[in-house]
Amino acid sequence: MAISRTELAPLVRAWHEGHDATESPHVRAMINAERTRIHREFAALPIRVKFVGHDPYTSFEQMRDQISSTGQMLVWTGASETPLWDERTNWMARAVHDFDHIVHHADFGMEGEALVTRKAVAAREKLAPLYLSEVMLQAAVQNYTGQFSAQKLVLLDPSTTRYALSLKGLGGLGHTKRSDVRDVVWTAAGMLKHSTAPMVMVHLAAMGLSEGDALVVLDAARALNRKVS
Repeated sequence: MAISRTELAPLVRAWHEGHDATESPHVRAMINAERTRIHREFAALPIRVKFVGHDPYTSFEQMRDQISSTGQMLVWTGASETPLWDERTNWMARAVHDFDHIVHHADFGMEGEALVTRKAVAAREKLAPLYLSEVMLQAAVQNYTGQFSAQKLVLLDPSTTRYALSLKGLGGLGHTKRSDVRDVVWTAAGMLKHSTAPMVMVHLAAMGLSEGDALVVLDAARALNRKVS
């Protein structure tokens, strides 16, 4: 099931209200570590990479099929000014990130970006704040507004971090694992911060939950918000 605009709203708000932490010493250390990883993993990519001056793909499927048939990935060099690093490093970062989409069979929709973020955080937990801002939050803003956001790096509080990593576009409780039920509760808790209980109930119904299950999730979400506040 797709991640909805209602689910994205807390992340979009966190982005717009968050200050730019790019120049903090802690963040600069993460950026330097990520730059080193990007250069290393770019050099180890098992495909050829060609930098081009136009956006080469209209979909994930087109990129996947073109790479499969030619062994070459095209990477757009435009819109590469960033406070994180130089433009060429940004091109290399795009190549490494897009190859992650290939490896994880994750399209360019919000669900795919969320999956790639979770995989990156699981592999390099110390760099989680960087991935959450550069991938998850920017993708949320783009999917919510239809526009690219201005470049900045926003650090999320622990509650919003947990919420961001829980977004998977889940179905009804009857077909989910116990861990996924927990994620539904985190999703509802995040929505309650910015929406009314009836609106959250409507959203849970759209996710496939019965009224009874939705009420249980709503109560659990309220308790969770009291616990973390």
